[in-house]
Amino acid sequence: MTPLESRYRRLLALYPAAHRREYADEMVTVLLADTEPGRDRPPLATVLDLLAGALTARARGTGRWLSGAAWRRAAPLAAHLACLLLAVRALPTLAILATATGGAPHWRLALVLIVASCGVWLVPLALSLVGLRWPAAAIAGMLTALVAADTLLGVEPMLALSSWYVALLGLVATLGCAVGKSAARARPLGIRRGLAVAVLLLVAAVVRRPIQVGLFVLPSGFREDGYVVAVLVLLTVLVVIMVTRRAGLTVTARVAVLLAPAWAARLAVGPVGWTPPATSLAESVLRLAAAMLAAVMTFGVGVLALAALDRLAELVRLGRAAEADLHGRA
Repeated sequence: MTPLESRYRRLLALYPAAHRREYADEMVTVLLADTEPGRDRPPLATVLDLLAGALTARARGTGRWLSGAAWRRAAPLAAHLACLLLAVRALPTLAILATATGGAPHWRLALVLIVASCGVWLVPLALSLVGLRWPAAAIAGMLTALVAADTLLGVEPMLALSSWYVALLGLVATLGCAVGKSAARARPLGIRRGLAVAVLLLVAAVVRRPIQVGLFVLPSGFREDGYVVAVLVLLTVLVVIMVTRRAGLTVTARVAVLLAPAWAARLAVGPVGWTPPATSLAESVLRLAAAMLAAVMTFGVGVLALAALDRLAELVRLGRAAEADLHGRA
């Protein structure tokens, strides 16, 4: 094997195994024939083409993992829960507006705008519930774009950093509303689902401990109560299980995987997680990168785990079918 062929095969190792088994030898032959005589290294353009092809092939494989009826049923449910989680963030500020005394009028106006920016997520939720999935997806996408722009271009690094998980939940809401093909008409929640949503609302209302700043009461966030985040995550998982219980364990697991990246990003960021606040722009950027890495890894691990469980379930099903067939012949 020549050095050039060896380098081409190392590049082809980036492709999925099934793709290599079927096309590797043919691709190497074509690549060697197209390379100028005397070269011992692949041209840069060819290397880039091979890398792009490998990414495309890997993406197709991931798309197969994310296809199927279970994912299509899970996406709208995850979107509804994401919209609800984004909307209930207004409750602590709403409680401040209802109970606080004093403060300048512009502070009250700012708090009203905060409540409105959170409560507006009920609009795509309502539209999706009555079957208007494209208007719901459009509004959710617009809100997500505004949050992402504020996060990436925000003047205050820590405020932008602490709101990045909102963009991730907004992305789930946007894609979930668009994927839900059937008109999911609004129906009564029922006792169990109603209790689950009530628990989530109560947790959202008390998750921040108010502090006094001058004449005005403001939420302190999680800087001193980081453990509350863990409680919120556990209760959110409970809500997901209860709300999606009738959909089955397969759908429930996928809803959890779709929502998990936002919580992973939230836990990885200082102001709402386990570490102290960042003190510089560079540290904020590093933590944002860590948050995004945590989100991507969480989603990837979840998808791979579900794919492995699906393969195991399919093998078990085939084994039982073969066993039943043998018993039938006997």
